[in-house]
Amino acid sequence: MDLWGEHPLIFRDFKALVSAKGRGGLVFLHEILANNIYDVPAIKTDKSIRTVFDAGANCGFFALRFASESPGSLIFCFEPHPETFQHLRKNIDANELVQRILPFNEAVGAGSGECTINVSAESSMSIVTSSSIQFLAAPKAVRVPMTSLDDFAGRQKLWPDYIKIDVEGFEV
Repeated sequence: MDLWGEHPLIFRDFKALVSAKGRGGLVFLHEILANNIYDVPAIKTDKSIRTVFDAGANCGFFALRFASESPGSLIFCFEPHPETFQHLRKNIDANELVQRILPFNEAVGAGSGECTINVSAESSMSIVTSSSIQFLAAPKAVRVPMTSLDDFAGRQKLWPDYIKIDVEGFEV
């Protein structure tokens, strides 16, 4: 058995492919499911929330949980880290949610264009180089597309009912 590879974990409402290696899947899954960092009573009780923008989707655990709790919802996930984006897509596929969770390999910012992110082999996170937070270990710089949520919503002709933003210090 490959202890550092991806392993499927099956929960009540969804499954997640995670790795025990680095600060990634298992750490975030614990924060979301055990520490309930994304539990917002309003989104559990407000059934009018149908369209969600998830900026900083990482491996998709928020989106998977929301989709499992809100049938009929449509979730747009934005994740700029190239490898983490592939994990996001695998999790969406594993849960057969390709029609309801739509992934975009882009950063989210105040404007559209490109930006440089720092990625680390130790983490599934990426950090925009101009962010106030940075990795301690030597990161690798990667150029990625960036969109503003206003521009994205205008192109899609679809406005969100709820926006989750977790972009490692680049929120402003």
